[in-house]
Parts: sequence; C-alpha cells; structure tokens
Amino acid sequence: MKKIIPLLLVSAFFIVIVLTTSCKPRFIESTRDLGTWRAAPIEVDTVIYKVEEGATLPRYKEGSNKILKAQIEERIVYPTTAIENGIRGRTILAFEIGLRGELTGNVKYLRTTDSSFNKEIIRAMSALPNNWVPSKDKDGFATYSEVVVTINFVLE
Repeated sequence: MKKIIPLLLVSAFFIVIVLTTSCKPRFIESTRDLGTWRAAPIEVDTVIYKVEEGATLPRYKEGSNKILKAQIEERIVYPTTAIENGIRGRTILAFEIGLRGELTGNVKYLRTTDSSFNKEIIRAMSALPNNWVPSKDKDGFATYSEVVVTINFVLE
C-alpha cells in the first residue's frame, strides 16, 4: 500500500501537467503590452474548393488563386481594437458560390480568433466582385460549391 500512494501522486501530477498544457488556445496569442503594435500585412494562407464528386471547380473570373488571395488581402484592414489589445490569430472561413457565380452570403467560421476579425472579413468579402464561374456537375449544370479560406492576422 505504501508503494502505491507515491505512484498515484506521481501519476496525478503528470495528469495535471498534461491537462494544463493541452487546454491552451491554439490560434490566439493575446498580450497586453504598453508597447506599440504594428499590424503586419494580412496573409491569405490557403484556398480550398469543396464540390460534388465529378464536378468542375469554381473559378474566379479575375484570374487565379493568387489574384483572389491578393484581392482579399488588399481589402482586409486589421481591426484597431485587435491591434490595441495585441490580438493575433488565424481565421478559417467557408463561403458559398451560387448557381450564377455569386457569393450567396452563407459564411461559416470554421475556426476564429476574435469577433472583430469576423466583422472585418465579412466587410472585405462583400467588397469582392461577384466574378465567379460556378462549379458544374458531370452533366454540365451549375451547382453550389464551397470555398474555404485561411486568413492570418499577425502583429509585429
């Protein structure tokens, strides 16, 4: 019995260590420092398309994914409240392309850091031109498709 008690104490200690380190948020680093933050350029990291099996990918009429990323990056402004509070992070969102190549307004946040980022992304996405060629199924009919975008907000 005397040998089991130290073993239980050691295992409880390791469980507490594991729980406290694994519960830290993954995509937020918020620091309150009296120093001045400078917003780094917004970076669109990835663009992923979700379509039906056998369907063509939707295409941005203005050009390639590089042009789409550049247009999103130039429209997003780092929220001042996030800069003041030292909030940085990654937001992953999905939006839907309609049958006529328009953004339907169905935006889902798959992962988000701060609500001010969400508001800014909605504003920037609504400023994008609705220049999409919709996805087409194997019979050639337009279908709804989803575009998943990862946006990094970085402070220096």
